[in-house]
Amino acid sequence: MRTFVPMMLALLVAIVLPACSTTKSAANATADAAEDVADATADVATSAAGAVADAAGASYNAVADLFDDDDVDAAALIRPVMAGSAQGTVTFDQDDDGVEITVSLRDLTPGEHGLHVHTNGSCNPPGNHFDPMSTSEHGAPDDAMSAKHVGDLGNITANGSGTAEASFEVEGLTLTGANGLVGHAIVVHSGQDDLESQPSGDSGDPVGCGVITGRE
Repeated sequence: MRTFVPMMLALLVAIVLPACSTTKSAANATADAAEDVADATADVATSAAGAVADAAGASYNAVADLFDDDDVDAAALIRPVMAGSAQGTVTFDQDDDGVEITVSLRDLTPGEHGLHVHTNGSCNPPGNHFDPMSTSEHGAPDDAMSAKHVGDLGNITANGSGTAEASFEVEGLTLTGANGLVGHAIVVHSGQDDLESQPSGDSGDPVGCGVITGRE
């Protein structure tokens, strides 16, 4: 009996100590793996934030380049949205009568496309048509201001290659103030604006969008 007890103790030590060591090693490995995952997640988040910042900076620089033209008082860089592919620029020149708008877009489907200024200062989402006068009427750009949304800019025409180049004046528009266009999203739609149907002239989904930025 006296010999048996020490033998049992020795056996228990031989079994328990390696098991404890194995458990400790497994716990350490799990902790190391968790730390590696946390580090990798932080690296991905940092990279993603950097990419967003770089893209924002590139967009700002592209818009800022448009102000090299002294006639440009505001501008928007158009990028594809939803299932669309429209991209290019829209610039704005304030004069005594209103605002001259110059459009240079590509990658559109040939034909007519509604062009509208929307309420929000973002393309995600752009919100409703810009209607600071609360007319609740959709119309043509040459309609009286009381008979349309301020943001109703009519249609642009894309040629057979999907390019739209246009310049037109809208009387009564302003870039700043309560009815100003600066700070609002401008949207290119997939189809023709019929210039009367509420709220967007039955012009289809957005295919391009940008936010109107004023000269600093």
